Amino acid sequence: MLSIAGQKSPKLAAGGLLMLVVLCGCGSTYRPVVTPINPTGPPPQPSVAVAVVSQQNAPGQAPLPTTVGVATVIDFAGDSIMAQGYVGPGPAAMAMAQSGSIIYSINSDHTLSSVPVSAASGQQPLSPRVLTTTLLPTSNPINALSTSSIYLADSANNEIDFLSGSPAALKQAIPVSLGPVGIVGNATGQRVYAITQQLPPNTCDTPTQGVNGEIDSIETSTNSVSNKIPVGVCPVYGIQSVDTRRVFILNRGSGTVTVIDGQANQLNSQTYGVDQLPCNTVNHPYNCQTFTVGGGPVYAELYQAGSILVTANYDSSTVSFIDVSTDVYGNNSANFGHVLATVPVGLHPSSVTVLQDGSRAYTANQGDGTVSVIDMSSFTVKRVIVIPADNTSTTGVSRPRSVASVTNSLYSKVYVTSPDSPRVTIIRTDTDAIAATVQLPGNVVGLRTALQNVGGANTINASNSIGSGTP
Repeated sequence: MLSIAGQKSPKLAAGGLLMLVVLCGCGSTYRPVVTPINPTGPPPQPSVAVAVVSQQNAPGQAPLPTTVGVATVIDFAGDSIMAQGYVGPGPAAMAMAQSGSIIYSINSDHTLSSVPVSAASGQQPLSPRVLTTTLLPTSNPINALSTSSIYLADSANNEIDFLSGSPAALKQAIPVSLGPVGIVGNATGQRVYAITQQLPPNTCDTPTQGVNGEIDSIETSTNSVSNKIPVGVCPVYGIQSVDTRRVFILNRGSGTVTVIDGQANQLNSQTYGVDQLPCNTVNHPYNCQTFTVGGGPVYAELYQAGSILVTANYDSSTVSFIDVSTDVYGNNSANFGHVLATVPVGLHPSSVTVLQDGSRAYTANQGDGTVSVIDMSSFTVKRVIVIPADNTSTTGVSRPRSVASVTNSLYSKVYVTSPDSPRVTIIRTDTDAIAATVQLPGNVVGLRTALQNVGGANTINASNSIGSGTP
């Protein structure tokens, strides 16, 4: 049969299709699968709360003790205000719970305001969530510690006030020695420690008195004083290690740090190692009980990972770094008490913060309006950052007093505040330069960060206010 001109036979067409299938295969040939990769940016910045309490005041005017204060929560990622709420009138001091979830404002009208930091999200007002505790009208609380309960240092009645519940209520007044100015402790410890100066209030603002202070140990199970431990002249601040084995008390008047054994509830034993060899000998030349640092230590942080205690020495304008390492049994190491370095910084450092990678320490120098950046590998000042004065300043110089830091996976930030300024100055540590400022409604009373290390737990005790006695 002949095909029609210009057309193929159906049999020939079918054969051609079969040949095409044979040549192309039946699925046995590898066919790569391409999955598109969408471009991604840097990981999102974790959200960490930075809490500040301020006294409301008009620009250029001093705060009034009858004007309500403000609690502000600043977001780490955006350097912006997350939420604000009113606290009591004339806030004089602040503290943060060791969980980082609540801040407390001690107010001039004998009240205590509890502000839930964890509730600060989505620009929601905090005021409806603020709880108020009315204290005794004769009290004068000047400092606070919040572990699982709240302890207030009442300088008017020479007692430590114990509060618990929600809202917190006064449960017991614990008599202590003359001149209580602070409390030291951790939530996991079996006791807290009241710092008493053995002097009337405000005497140690100019530490010329030659009177040794005392630490009153308070058992948390009974709220009773179990021991009285002598320390140096004008003790103003204390910090306890995370494992609760050591307590470090800063004595401004004598330029020393006294060490307490948290387990034995007494001055740290003058021995080291499993064989309990004596300190201050050829094999161990360092003092295990008293560290001599620069003049006027008023604030400290403990770099736990490196077992280094860092003190801000106000009166000598220095920062000291001390080895406080112990062995697995809690005994002093052979280097315990070794002052690694005492570094000159700006005038009158009032506080210090240590980055959680142990690379640098930052001091707030109240006397000359600067922040000193210390390289902790060489113990030298790497940079000096000038903190601009507020435009309402009458002196034209800032007076930074509080400094705190937060570390995340990309970089850290350092937060600086002054008691005569409504600003929070934010320094990025990858450039060691001022990156932003946050304006608040009034002069700053205090600042705390909810976490020192984003995604982890606090590795330093950041609950106490700045040491009483700091000008």
